[in-house]
Amino acid sequence: MEFFEQFSNLSMFLAQPLEIINMLKESLNLDPQRYKIIYKVLALYANILENRLFIDPHRRFEIVRILLGCLTILAHQKNLVSKLESHKVSLGRLDKLFKETPAIPLVGDMISQASHLLKRTGINFEFSLFDSHFLQKNPGLLNIVETIPEIQNQYLGIISEILSLLNSSTISQSHHGLFHISPSDAAKIFSCTEKSLRTIGKWSYTLHQLFFCKMVHPLPRSAYQGDPDEVDDYSLAARYNYSPVEKSAISRIVFMLKSMYKFVKRHENLIVSAINVHIYTVFQHFIQTTINQMYQKSKKSKAAVFATVIEVLKNVCSDTVQIIESQKTKKQERNYSLPQRSSSPLSTQLYLTRTMLEMLLSMKDAKKFIEGTFATQIQAFLNETIMFTDMMDFSRCLDECTRLDTLWFKDFYIEVSAGKHIQYPIQDSIPWIMIEHLLNNTEPNSAEFLLYLTGIYDDAADYILHRLKVRHLYDEVVSESQLVFKQLCYHLGLRIYSTRRAETFSCLLNKTLKNLIYRRLAAVDPQYLSDASISFQTYQHLNNLCKQRSIQFLGGRINLNAMLSQRLLMNIKESLKNCITYFENQDIHGVILLSSLLDVYRETHANLSLDFDLPPYEVILNEVNGRLPGYLPIITHLILRYLVGDLAQNYSYSMVTERFVRSPQVFTKKPTSHHKPVNMMLIYPSKAMGHAFNDHHSLYSQFVGMEHFVEIFKLVGYSGFVAIIEEIKKCIAYSLVTTIKDYIVVLRKAMPVKFILPPATYGPNGLIEFFFTLFESIISYEQMKSGVLHNFRILGNYFLIIYMLERAVYFQESRGLFLTTPLAGVFTTESGEGASDQKVATNFEFIKPFVFERFPKNSIPESVDTLFKKANALNQEKLCCGLSVFVSLFEFVSQNMNDSFWKDINSQSDTISQDCGELHRIMSVIFYNMSLSLHDPALSAEHIFGDGVMFGGLFLVVALGQEDVAEISDICSYTISSSEIDSEIYTSMQFTSGTMKSTMKYTMKRSPRDVPGGEITDVNKKILASMKHLVSKRRTILKFFADTLLHRSKSTSVSVRCFHPPIFIPPSK
Repeated sequence: MEFFEQFSNLSMFLAQPLEIINMLKESLNLDPQRYKIIYKVLALYANILENRLFIDPHRRFEIVRILLGCLTILAHQKNLVSKLESHKVSLGRLDKLFKETPAIPLVGDMISQASHLLKRTGINFEFSLFDSHFLQKNPGLLNIVETIPEIQNQYLGIISEILSLLNSSTISQSHHGLFHISPSDAAKIFSCTEKSLRTIGKWSYTLHQLFFCKMVHPLPRSAYQGDPDEVDDYSLAARYNYSPVEKSAISRIVFMLKSMYKFVKRHENLIVSAINVHIYTVFQHFIQTTINQMYQKSKKSKAAVFATVIEVLKNVCSDTVQIIESQKTKKQERNYSLPQRSSSPLSTQLYLTRTMLEMLLSMKDAKKFIEGTFATQIQAFLNETIMFTDMMDFSRCLDECTRLDTLWFKDFYIEVSAGKHIQYPIQDSIPWIMIEHLLNNTEPNSAEFLLYLTGIYDDAADYILHRLKVRHLYDEVVSESQLVFKQLCYHLGLRIYSTRRAETFSCLLNKTLKNLIYRRLAAVDPQYLSDASISFQTYQHLNNLCKQRSIQFLGGRINLNAMLSQRLLMNIKESLKNCITYFENQDIHGVILLSSLLDVYRETHANLSLDFDLPPYEVILNEVNGRLPGYLPIITHLILRYLVGDLAQNYSYSMVTERFVRSPQVFTKKPTSHHKPVNMMLIYPSKAMGHAFNDHHSLYSQFVGMEHFVEIFKLVGYSGFVAIIEEIKKCIAYSLVTTIKDYIVVLRKAMPVKFILPPATYGPNGLIEFFFTLFESIISYEQMKSGVLHNFRILGNYFLIIYMLERAVYFQESRGLFLTTPLAGVFTTESGEGASDQKVATNFEFIKPFVFERFPKNSIPESVDTLFKKANALNQEKLCCGLSVFVSLFEFVSQNMNDSFWKDINSQSDTISQDCGELHRIMSVIFYNMSLSLHDPALSAEHIFGDGVMFGGLFLVVALGQEDVAEISDICSYTISSSEIDSEIYTSMQFTSGTMKSTMKYTMKRSPRDVPGGEITDVNKKILASMKHLVSKRRTILKFFADTLLHRSKSTSVSVRCFHPPIFIPPSK
């Protein structure tokens, strides 16, 4: 509070130029009668203030300063109270006037309390302002919130009344932009305009008085919610001294003042013409009637002064009129016709007239020369014309009533801080305080007041430039206003963007899905039970701001729509960048979420493009995605990294579900990458919406299936598809010459030199034990899982990724063809439809495209016709294209297996050989090893590696052309066949070799021996079941490869029924 005491004392010191007052007192003491002038001045201005004989609201503060100055001069007069009462200016009457103005502005932000100035006078009177709780006892002085309904009604009433009068008046064009208006209509417009200006001035005074009182009565530090030691004194007076409802009320009053100013300015010529016509009519009517009659009588009067004044008035102010004489009566009556003029009398004429008339009324012998009727008419004229001076300067008066420059000034506070502050931040500026409140406010139509608040800077710049004429203050206003406008565009653009985005997100989720998601979320967090639905802001109250393409600001014009378009473009880019970064921090499962988010922002962009000029969405996305010639886009690079580095390495494929799932055992570590920071508020409009969206897409987070690959193709396009295929081909080629080749060499060395399938009479138990013993070194190979199976799984996953991607391409193309082929005359129908249904669909649903053939060629724009031809050609190319990337992959693998190593392990004939080094025998042993572990689901190779191992191995077998031999010589198939031999011809095999017996002893330590009688053990039954499972899958995969390559499959003809387009036959005349 010490700061504000110093501020008040300094303001009072500047408000009291003591030397001037002392000099005035010395000059008045020379003649005590001169004090009567001060009494008369006091009485005159008290009467003006009490009767509100002014329009300018700032005039009220000037009058209060004059009254305080007069009291300061008269303070030491004897019998002051009685002398004031003799002049009808009692201290009680002055107290009532001072109560309405507790704070007085001096210059800029120099504000003083009227109570302090009254104490300086030393008058022995208990003024109401002396009470320290005066404002608390009189809350109506500062309760601006309760006056808002009344002000709004007055605002609407003024607009409707002015428009009604202007529309109902008879108006004709005149010279110099003015208009001719009938005197009766001009009188109505004058009265309405005067009343409106008084009302507008009252609004301005209410707003200024609240601001002045807040500045001299800051928020107590004890009431500040933060740390009292850190807050600044000026912040307590400005930023924290207004409640939210007061900020809303102030914003509405500023809006009504500025909008009323613009409304009246648009009709200024009409209003000024009406004011001039009315003043001219009243003035000339008084001259031609009262003054003319007094002039006729003054000719007979003996008072020379009286006759001279009347004659001067008539000669100076009278206009040339047409006299109309009455012929009906003998007595001549003076009837006149005033000419139509849209210009009022000069201000000098009005001043002389009023001064001379007041002088006549104040003469001692006025009653002798002026009759009572004339005196009444003169007094009525003086009362009627008391506001003519202000109304003749209508433009200046309107400017003063709506001027709000005082709300910006704060330099005096900076000076009082004694160097502590060079400049206050914009957070302490009154305009920005109100703007920030409106930006965070959710009241309907509150955002429309934002642009009107910037008019405070216009007023401050105009006042400083033309009145104070201080350059550095003007520079401060310009710099602060530019900063505020940039901040306004930033926050306004962010609010528009968030509301439009929230609408788009909410439209994608229907009510049923929202309720389902909230029930699921409420099971985890009970706070969601209190939310009935996902809330989002409405956009309608911002619609008018979006359409502002030219607004006035600091004497210039600014395209707000273009500036908001720039901000919205930056917001869209930031959101897309965060979406991509968010996907980068996840794995391949997030591709569906990324695609959904990009689709949402595509809709958001389309929604924003209705009101703003934004580049195409594809251009924005390509810029954010880094799509440049010769470089991989960011999304394509991330997807490629996930497919090659994670999906192929650590996921297992299932033929049943056609999905990849993460393997329970990971043999290749995922590349370490630091999580980049992501602002989730730039991705989702709210936390609840983010939870809902993530919860919905969590259904796709436990697998990678066809849904993911379709979204991958949508994201990367044809160019990305080709880039992924080429990169995977490189990985396949590298794997064939490194890991796969190395492990095949190891396994080939561990295989027997020669191998002949034992007789089927061995039985299942014997065959299983025999194969286990024969390939024991391979089965017990320590890197069988982490090396052999894992690398064959990687190779198979490469092939499957290409296959799934190609299927996704076909899916997208078929969907596009289904939607576009009717335009080319090809109709698709369901197979179960009847002939009548097909005829109806053909004739009615698809007749529309062929109607365009009836139009002349020049009726279709050339650009549209060119696009249609290109699209038609593209569709025909897609229909004719029969190439398969997956089929070409066999040729690619075959070309990379032309070296001597692969020729050595390839069978040279179609007959079964005894060589164990062939690839199909090595794969048969690998499949046999996999069947041994299937009886334990937790440790089975199929559970860990999936079907990728079989796809990888069989793909190489097919590429080498060994698929037929592999089917005949497969160990598992042979064992299954032996188990199907009739039990009656089953004979047990006796082993006589000592080596075999010792081997079996070693083997049976890990597997139970056969039970007597030739029955299959439980363990072997499980192994046989697993063999059947693997053989079934192997045969399915080989059939799939055969069908793909058109090997061992007869071409089947498929009948396609085509419906020809309808032909229009004109009716015969």
